[in-house]
Amino acid sequence: MSKSAELSFAPIGWMGFFRGQWKTFLPVVGVLIAFPLGPDAVLAVVLVVLLAFALNRLSASDEKSIRSVLIAAFLLRVFVAAIDQYAELFPYAWDDYFTLARVILRNIEQGYQPFVGTLASPHVKSYSFFSALVYAVLGQLQLYIRILNAFFAVFALLRVYQVARRLGARDEYAKTAIVLLAFLP
Repeated sequence: MSKSAELSFAPIGWMGFFRGQWKTFLPVVGVLIAFPLGPDAVLAVVLVVLLAFALNRLSASDEKSIRSVLIAAFLLRVFVAAIDQYAELFPYAWDDYFTLARVILRNIEQGYQPFVGTLASPHVKSYSFFSALVYAVLGQLQLYIRILNAFFAVFALLRVYQVARRLGARDEYAKTAIVLLAFLP
């Protein structure tokens, strides 16, 4: 690598994100292929970059296998969400959380209390309120919250692995646990 190339990546390169491997950019390229235009592509790329930085904190021994499972789980979830959003291949094309989030967003926009006219348990309301905030910022498309859910699911998988290792599970068992959880719907 030339001296000018090293300097141009210096602010990010010290974190170890650019290791001179083309595979580092595969998730970003995959997301750009899945979402060629629009804010959904921007959201997905930002989350993939954040995910890559977070996965960079894994130890060298865990790096390859864990990283590949987590990135594959994220990309698969985003791909399935995109198919469900745009092609409607699955038996249902509705989401009660989406409907409740739209009611909450409408109430906020019209100056009412957020939960007027909503009958749901508190955890459903809090998730729907979070969804309403996402829809207020990005627009009312279910894909936005599904991309965020894929992002949160990957961090949950990472925590499952870390907790299993901390509780004394052998490495194979911890990896098996995240592989089993990684591809649940």
